[in-house]
Amino acid sequence: MATEFFRVLDEQGRTNAPVAWTDDHRMFVWVPNTRAWHRSRELETDFLVERELTFEPLPAADVPDAMSGAQRIDERSAGWLVEEYRNQPADDRRTSADLGLRIAGERSTTSSVLVERLASTSGWVVVKTYANGGRAAERSAASLASDIRRGQRKALSKLGPLEARVAPAGGDLVVEARRAL
Repeated sequence: MATEFFRVLDEQGRTNAPVAWTDDHRMFVWVPNTRAWHRSRELETDFLVERELTFEPLPAADVPDAMSGAQRIDERSAGWLVEEYRNQPADDRRTSADLGLRIAGERSTTSSVLVERLASTSGWVVVKTYANGGRAAERSAASLASDIRRGQRKALSKLGPLEARVAPAGGDLVVEARRAL
């Protein structure tokens, strides 16, 4: 999936969370409260039609800093919005790995978004992205795929048998999984 990242600036030039525009023409916004990327139809509309906000390109290397700098949504005044994000269907949520990001310290196989997406689809879902760093990256990716197939990842094993594979993605490697057919 080819993904472009942006900072969204309002009329006063303020920004908060980064957004991702995917090659299937969907906009996802980082929501610190849920630690996941959520589809935003409102931002899609502004990006494509209204143009009231400014979408400033954000290099993928700068996205992790933008994510950590994003302010949590105040659940006292906008709890309804956080609840709306939490109740989105699995297809409207993404992990950082889905968007091609490699986030240091992120435990991809324990992500509730990943588990819910695998449970709701029979298609391949990205579990983790590795920088194509030669044999070490290939071994790490192959090891994770093997663990998933053998049911060695606790959060994923409750889904039943899974298939897993390592696939190239641009210059990187991705581990993908799906429910066994």
